[in-house]
Amino acid sequence: MKGSKQDPMTNSMKNAIDTTRQRLATLRALMKEKGYDAVIVPTGDYHMSEYTGDYFKCREFITGFTGSAGTAVIFKDDVSVPSQAKNDAGEAPYCGGLWTDSRYYIQAEQQLEGTGLRLFKVGQPSTPTIIRHICEVLPEGGRVACDGRIISFDTFAEWYDALDDAGIELDEQADLIGEIWKVPAGSGARADANDDFECRPPLPAGRAFEYDIKYCGKSRAEKLSWLCSQITDRGADAHILTNLDDIAWLLNIRGSDVHCNPVVLSYFLAERTDEDPDNAAETASEATSGSASEGAPEAVSEAASENRTAGHNSGWRLRLFANAESFSDELVAALAADGVMLSPYESISEALSDLECSSILLSATDTNSYLYGLIPPEVYIAESENPTALAKAVKNQVETDNARAAHLKDGIALTKFIYWLKVNVCSADADNYSQDAGCNRTAAIESSAATESSATITEMTAAEKLYELRSAQDNFMGNSFDPIIAYGEHAAIVHYSATKETDVPLKPRGLVLCDTGAHYLEGTTDVTRTIALGQLTPDELKMSTTVLRGHIALASAVFPRGLNGGNLDYLAHAPLWELGKDYGHGTGHGVGHFLNVHEGPNYIHWSRNGNTGTTPPFEPGMITSCEPGYYEDGMFGIRHESLILCKPFVCEAVNSDAFSGADDGGEDDRPLRSDLLCFEELTMVPFDPDSIDFDALEKRDRRFLADYHATIYERISPHLDPDEREWLRRICDAFEV
Repeated sequence: MKGSKQDPMTNSMKNAIDTTRQRLATLRALMKEKGYDAVIVPTGDYHMSEYTGDYFKCREFITGFTGSAGTAVIFKDDVSVPSQAKNDAGEAPYCGGLWTDSRYYIQAEQQLEGTGLRLFKVGQPSTPTIIRHICEVLPEGGRVACDGRIISFDTFAEWYDALDDAGIELDEQADLIGEIWKVPAGSGARADANDDFECRPPLPAGRAFEYDIKYCGKSRAEKLSWLCSQITDRGADAHILTNLDDIAWLLNIRGSDVHCNPVVLSYFLAERTDEDPDNAAETASEATSGSASEGAPEAVSEAASENRTAGHNSGWRLRLFANAESFSDELVAALAADGVMLSPYESISEALSDLECSSILLSATDTNSYLYGLIPPEVYIAESENPTALAKAVKNQVETDNARAAHLKDGIALTKFIYWLKVNVCSADADNYSQDAGCNRTAAIESSAATESSATITEMTAAEKLYELRSAQDNFMGNSFDPIIAYGEHAAIVHYSATKETDVPLKPRGLVLCDTGAHYLEGTTDVTRTIALGQLTPDELKMSTTVLRGHIALASAVFPRGLNGGNLDYLAHAPLWELGKDYGHGTGHGVGHFLNVHEGPNYIHWSRNGNTGTTPPFEPGMITSCEPGYYEDGMFGIRHESLILCKPFVCEAVNSDAFSGADDGGEDDRPLRSDLLCFEELTMVPFDPDSIDFDALEKRDRRFLADYHATIYERISPHLDPDEREWLRRICDAFEV
């Protein structure tokens, strides 16, 4: 395949390697000049974001690795370890390493080749931690540099203690990448910066806008009132919020400062200014007494809201630190009406240094080390998860209703897209296709849609077609992440992204993995369907079916309250484990409401030693992905992903006493079990019967698929053209029991 790891290196790949080696040489010369033996370069920005604006892509700049996760360590002098690549006959010197997880093993190996950097596979038993490796390499008295603005305080504290025990110094105020990566022209670029390096992009400053309450269901004033009560209840009189999605959720604003993430580069600071704090604390306590759920805004009673919103949250100083150029006069006025004043983005440092409160609530996981260190020593730091984290994850009724609307729109676009693929790629070789549930039945339809030759449809042009189809839907706001259209062996790269160098045509055989998502004003989507374009190998068909069985087991789970993703993840893995197979990435992540496609704190990922992780228990209203997969390096990759909404379980039988709990009564006289939860599939996109061995499915799997596709047909078919509708009917009929 063109662009695969077996092919000769292209000129652009050679140029990328040369550029990375040049940058590394410049950095190492600067390290020698300043007396540092190593520098740690994590992925991140000042807000601990998973995805960052171009200004913050320091790790990508210095390594050439473009994945979304990873930490680099660069050494001043080459180091060596025994190399299996040389059959342990010698040592392979390297100038540094990149630590990343299993989603990026293959991609990292390809992009680091020839740079002098070594890949360290996070999650493998033999892989040392970053700090352990530094301690093994550097002698006592060594010096390590890092930029404390892009490292959380708890991470810095962990690193500092471990290195200090080894007699190694860690300097958190050394932004060495910033010294070799030019700032934008006219902004004081270093005269001696390397002229061959492209200019560093400026800090992002996209337009911010108001997010209408008809989409989010809670007013800004109500959320601010609730947050102020949470701060008081947790024994603090100030709170610093640095997470961009938390701030956007809290203030009902959205922006475009991070690619594919509708957020605004900002900080939020709340400070109580009551003359009588004891009375304020008493009021807050009374307002929240009797609440059913401490972590959600619904806990604030109407009386509490009225009390706290009167006078623009009187008794509190609320400030948003952001670029004023991003805000219209109308938005500034609307924020001010709810008591929020706009301050310059960079003035957060001065605001924290000048704090006069007695205590401040913050998350040491989400606050960078630099900001943490600015807080005056006399101010008590109450470390806790941000109150907004769980509240944001538990969607209200307006949000879940809108999410269903967003997924209906996305389902229409994706169903049209799969039909387009089947007609234009599968039909090219339909006569030679003999699989029972094959393209002959679900794709070879005479249609005006068959306008493109299969030779002209590539990974990139397919992604462009899907974007076109999504753009036709009302309130489409863009992709929620860069599309992953991965054909054949490219799909074994979990987060593959096609480029001009790697792009390949889709052919009428094998599998194409389509992992894509969209933002609509009504919500955010993330869906993966693995589609058969023609004849499959027995292994492809078997593994696709096995992965689907795991998806169904998790998506159809019924479970007692109190369980989290760590408890349930075995359901998705079990069919693969029974074959001695597995996948390394997490099974699920939370998804924001027209916000970040990856959102905490809910996630689905098992861990060893009986530890179910730090994720909270599932609660009704949480939206999480369900995405088991399987990847055969150099061959194919499979993932079946839908978003699932947690909700109370409706009992089929009323005489079961397996669990004790109150019955709340449903519309059809089937009781809602308050002690049991289940999931609703939000995603409305058909699975491909061409990629499924129906004989390997259990009866309950067949029933799940039949019910799911009946719902899809009912909701999606009215929005399709006649040919598309007939094709969807044939798809859904294939799942009938």
